[in-house]
Amino acid sequence: MIGEDRMFRWRAQAALNVERQQIQEAADEALRNSEERLRLALEASMAGTWSWDVATNRSTWDERFQRLYGFETQELCSFDTWIGRVHPGDREYLLTRIQSLLTATGQNEWNEQFRVLHPIKGERWLQGLGRIERDEAGKAVRFTGINLDITERKQVEERLKEQARLDRFSARIGKHLIESRDLPDMLRGCTQTMVENLGAAFARIWLLNEPDNMLELYASSGLYTHLDGRHARVAVGSLKIGMVASQRKPALTNQVLGDPLVPEQEWAKREGMVAFAGYPLAVEDRVIGVMAMFSRHALSGSTLQAMAMVADHIALGIQRKRAEQALIANEQRMRFAMQAARSVVTYAMRMSERSAR
Repeated sequence: MIGEDRMFRWRAQAALNVERQQIQEAADEALRNSEERLRLALEASMAGTWSWDVATNRSTWDERFQRLYGFETQELCSFDTWIGRVHPGDREYLLTRIQSLLTATGQNEWNEQFRVLHPIKGERWLQGLGRIERDEAGKAVRFTGINLDITERKQVEERLKEQARLDRFSARIGKHLIESRDLPDMLRGCTQTMVENLGAAFARIWLLNEPDNMLELYASSGLYTHLDGRHARVAVGSLKIGMVASQRKPALTNQVLGDPLVPEQEWAKREGMVAFAGYPLAVEDRVIGVMAMFSRHALSGSTLQAMAMVADHIALGIQRKRAEQALIANEQRMRFAMQAARSVVTYAMRMSERSAR
C-alpha cells in the first residue's frame, strides 16, 4: 500500500515537472516570438535604439541607429557625438529639453521631433522616444529610447499644410475681387493677401498706361506701402517688372542675389531677399498690368502655380471692375444729362409762361 502511494506521488510529481517544463518552453517561445516581432517592427520602421549612461557619458547604439545618423562604428562613443549630428537650428532647443528632463522630478518620458544632418541623405526628420531611469534618490542614471525616421511623414504634413495655405490664399483673393468697393481697394487687398499668405516681404501691382507705355504702381503691401518713388512708374521693357510686361511671360527666381535684372544687389543682400516672382496680368493676350513679389525664402513650385492662377483671376477682376466703373460713370453722365434736360425744359416752360402773361 505504501509502495503504491509512493509510486502515485512520484508519477504525479513527474507529470507536474513535465507540465512545468512545457509551460516554461511555451513562455520562452512566446518571449522569443515577441522579441522577433519587436525586431521586425523596428526594422520595418527604421527605428534605432540607444542607451546613454548619464554618469559616464558613454552610449551604446544599434546598427539601425547608426544608419539613421550615417555614423561609422568607430564614431559612436558619447552623447556629444550624437548631438553633433543634430541640425544646428534644433540643437540648442534639444539640449535644453534634455537637460530639463534630467533634472526634473517626476518627469521621465521624452518625446521630441528634430532634424539631423545625415552625411549622405542630407537633412532628415527624426522622432525621439525615450525614458529616464533614476536611482532611489531620484537622480537620473540612464536614458534609453528609440529614434524613428519621420521625414516622409513630415513631408506629407508640410504638403498638406502648404495646400491648405494656398487654398486659403486663392479664396481670399477671390473675396477681394468680388467684394472690394473700387479698383484701388481691390488691388490693395490682393497685395496684402500675398504678404499674409505667401510670406512675401512685399508685393505690388502695376497697371499699364497704354498711351505712355508705362506701368503705374497702384498697390503695394508689406515692407513698402508707398506708391511713389523710383518704381512708381516703370517703362515697359525696363527692369524686371517692365520685362515681364514686354515679354508677356513670368519672371521667376529663387536666387535674387546675382540676378542681372535686379540691379539693387546691395539692397537685396541687406534685406535678405531670396526669391522674386513676377506675372503679367493679361486678358486675351493683352497685358493690362504686372503682379510681383519679393520673398526672403525660396518659393515652391506649388506656390508659383497658385500665383499664376491668381494672376489670371486678378486680370479678369481688373477688367470687370473697370467695366463696372465705366458703367457707373456712364450712368452718372446719363443722370446728369437727364437732370440738365429737365432743367432746360423747366426753364423753357417758365419762360413761356412769363411770355404769355
